[in-house]
Amino acid sequence: MRDGSQLTAFLRAPDGSLRQQTGSTNGTWSATTVNLGGPTNGQFLGQPAAHGSAGGRIDLFVRGTDNSVYTRVFSGGAWGPYTPLGGTVTDAPAIAFQGPGVWTAAARGLDGLVWTRDASGSWSSIGAPENRPTYGRPSAAADSAGRIHVAVRTADDSVWERVRSSSGTWSAWQKLGGTVGGSPTLVTVGSNVYAFAQGSDYTTWQNSYNADSNTWSGWSRRTEFPSGSYLGAFGGAAAADGHVLVAYRGLNGVVRQTVL
Repeated sequence: MRDGSQLTAFLRAPDGSLRQQTGSTNGTWSATTVNLGGPTNGQFLGQPAAHGSAGGRIDLFVRGTDNSVYTRVFSGGAWGPYTPLGGTVTDAPAIAFQGPGVWTAAARGLDGLVWTRDASGSWSSIGAPENRPTYGRPSAAADSAGRIHVAVRTADDSVWERVRSSSGTWSAWQKLGGTVGGSPTLVTVGSNVYAFAQGSDYTTWQNSYNADSNTWSGWSRRTEFPSGSYLGAFGGAAAADGHVLVAYRGLNGVVRQTVL
């Protein structure tokens, strides 16, 4: 996540604990990490999700080793405790964040379908494309018009999305196409929502949605990443001047950053 020129990364250490590391947009990072433990026996599973807001607040979301979702908040210069959000999930949660107390979580349930909840609500299923189990973790983002986008990878390795309007009505599932080999990542930058995914050729592909025109551009390949140059899915945040800052795990296990 980015706050001006300051960056904060959250990652899972080999011992299963959550680590926090600070850096800068110029590429320099602290030599040490802060151990934030985890909600269950000091551990968590999968990829954490973190969002920053005014006053230096950070809202953090993880999957515990008990397969429930937890949140933890940094506010007033200190971390609060892990708070359970319930659910029974099979992968890390994704968060469409609109502000403290205004967010939508999305996660894959035991039935392979997508389940969501708001900050003050409870978990409910929004199904899946063709009502078939999805693969990996979903991704979620809020666009500049207040719509919530949830994107998933399906059994045929294509990407689909479902959108909740600002009035709370969910659309039908829409196929965005592509042939992917991993979970998609959605990142909002201004009036655009960018989707990134590793293709079946292990290169990186991008699709972009414009909230003003309500249209997707179609998939195109990013040339910055040779085939098979990283593991897993991107973590992303809005960068300056309409760009996207992404963090990813290199083949040697080291986390790297770049601006797209």
